[in-house]
Amino acid sequence: MEARIIESAIRVFGERGFQPTTMREIASGAGISSGSVYTYFPDKNGLFRAAVSSGWERFILELEALKELREGREERIALLLDRGFAVLREALPLLRGMLFDASRQGLVEPSIARVCGAIDALVRPDQSGMEAPDGEQALNRRNLITIMVHGILFAAALGEPERAAEALEPLKQAVLAMLRGYGMAGGPRARPR
Repeated sequence: MEARIIESAIRVFGERGFQPTTMREIASGAGISSGSVYTYFPDKNGLFRAAVSSGWERFILELEALKELREGREERIALLLDRGFAVLREALPLLRGMLFDASRQGLVEPSIARVCGAIDALVRPDQSGMEAPDGEQALNRRNLITIMVHGILFAAALGEPERAAEALEPLKQAVLAMLRGYGMAGGPRARPR
């Protein structure tokens, strides 16, 4: 029942945003009475936190699962981009309706930090002693990943709703080009200027 309520909350918060959403709408979407929602969540804020956490957790677990694959770094990056942008496409309504409210409530940064850590684990050079974990190159890579993740989320949340899904493919290609330019993905590397 709790999972059904959270799924309904994700859908309704995603469509309407935090403020205009009512517990009655969420309960209706879950096929239960409004009072039943309060059996699992103390208030709308608690349910919102659970919905945001659930959405991020699913995505982060998928990213972390990619780390276990035996493929090389380039293949892992290709899988990361394919899966990450597929999830983003599915989550566009949720992202629009929840990102800024969730950010104001301090619910986004810890999840983004976990996403960036998972991505860093996928794109860092194979551990052969070539790079010190806390070296300048590692710090630059982590900062670049953080900038890319924030930029992608911001662009997706603010894009025109009617054209958002089609706008993601060029964004994905731009990320791949940037990763290649910084030597994090296969393909031609940009020459230093």
